[in-house]
Amino acid sequence: MSRQRTGRNPRGIHSRSYDEPKHFPVGRIILGGFRCHKLKAVPKGLLFDMDGVLVDSTPIHAQAFEEVFRSVGIDDFEYASYAGMRTAEVIRDVMLQRGRLLEPEEIAGLAAAKTRLAVQRMKAANPVFPHALEVLERLSARYLLALVSSGSEVSVRSFIDVNRVGRTFRTVVHGGDVANAKPAPDGYREAARRLNLACSDCLVLEDADSGEAAARAAGCEVWRIGSEFTLADLPGRLGLSDNRVASAGRRPVQSLPQNWTAIVPAAGRGTRLGSDQPKILFEIAGRTILDWLLDLLLPRCSGVVVVAAPWSADAISNAAAGRSGRVQIALQPNPIGMADAVERGIATVDTENVLLIWGDQAAVRGESLDLAMGLHEEGCALATVPTVWRSHPYIHFARDSAGRIVNVLQAREGDPMPSEGESDTGVFLFRTGALVRSLETMRATGSGLGKITRELNLLPILSRLDTLPGNVLSAPIISEEESVGVNTPAEAEFLASILEARREAARRIPA
Repeated sequence: MSRQRTGRNPRGIHSRSYDEPKHFPVGRIILGGFRCHKLKAVPKGLLFDMDGVLVDSTPIHAQAFEEVFRSVGIDDFEYASYAGMRTAEVIRDVMLQRGRLLEPEEIAGLAAAKTRLAVQRMKAANPVFPHALEVLERLSARYLLALVSSGSEVSVRSFIDVNRVGRTFRTVVHGGDVANAKPAPDGYREAARRLNLACSDCLVLEDADSGEAAARAAGCEVWRIGSEFTLADLPGRLGLSDNRVASAGRRPVQSLPQNWTAIVPAAGRGTRLGSDQPKILFEIAGRTILDWLLDLLLPRCSGVVVVAAPWSADAISNAAAGRSGRVQIALQPNPIGMADAVERGIATVDTENVLLIWGDQAAVRGESLDLAMGLHEEGCALATVPTVWRSHPYIHFARDSAGRIVNVLQAREGDPMPSEGESDTGVFLFRTGALVRSLETMRATGSGLGKITRELNLLPILSRLDTLPGNVLSAPIISEEESVGVNTPAEAEFLASILEARREAARRIPA
């Protein structure tokens, strides 16, 4: 956990006045000795410091400084009071205190050496605080986020690239972007300007004295991240839903198509249906499954990506071309699992959210999808999974006493299944960034590899993401009949009767 920084201010740090307030604002409260104050207004922007707030970089920076200073004969350096300052300013002040005046190029050389050491070790260790990335992802669904650091451009960009959070922040301000580093207000003022917000509309998340001084001088409100107030507390403190089971009784906000891309894994064959065509081109109630799915998805998403096998890609592409130019085909060369299929489909996605629907779910209602998408956006969830209870489930979500999904049992992987269980409905909604990072982690660690099938399973992602209340939402918003996939002639006949009945009901509604 990051720790509150205290200690003296080095000489020269306050050689200028930055209009810092002499007293804390009215409304400050004490939480276990940790200082946090009530917000005067709901913020529009959240401005995050990096070192000590998002990454536990203090030991790495301290060691890098110590090594550089030892190279010039200084072995009593203490980092705590310098946290949050520019590297060059730290070096200049330390040398001045020891009566050594260096030329600018000498300071630059030592600063560059320290930065190289720190960046190398940060890349190797990547000491991101627990829950930092998931909290950023959730908050970015409601607020404008900025990263504001006194660090060098190379260190800030390294953090962003390693953790794939470039899309999460609307703007990034590093030490080279401003004339004066913290405790000057320049960085936070510049971030607010780039977000087109007043500083009074911004909440700063800081851990160091110099950073808090900078934020207050800029006119921002500040919350200190420390041992009594962690990143994991932020979503709840800022009013994001902390429910794991969403209410289906209240109509949520209407989703916008430009926020969504649909991915349809559809590499399967129609062999069990007695067809030599791709399963998604099998006809039910006089239309292909693809047509039923495009009716459902095109009005609600900016684009649809169908993941196909090489042998079926042309046929699916030709069928989709007659419907819309917003349908793309992604290839899955080998059928090695649903997680692999989704990875193939998500490669070109640039929307904030992704809707996954299996390529044989022809009966999902538009109203059910609208409800799921609205709940997902309103709750700022990382994932939303509509579920149903059914007898002899093929999938079962095992939960702990707090409702967290701790395991996903799968009959095909030999897991012991309950006689009744909570199953998926073939529809899944994700924040794109959270899904991409989780897929990469699962592939790298092999954590989604099936025990029997040896396939890359997708569903274990849900237990990986469900670490904080509100990260993963579920709700009984898709009925069991809607969730029936088309695998056998009996299932096809059942769904045909449902779809024909809906079509007949629609004809009876007066125009």
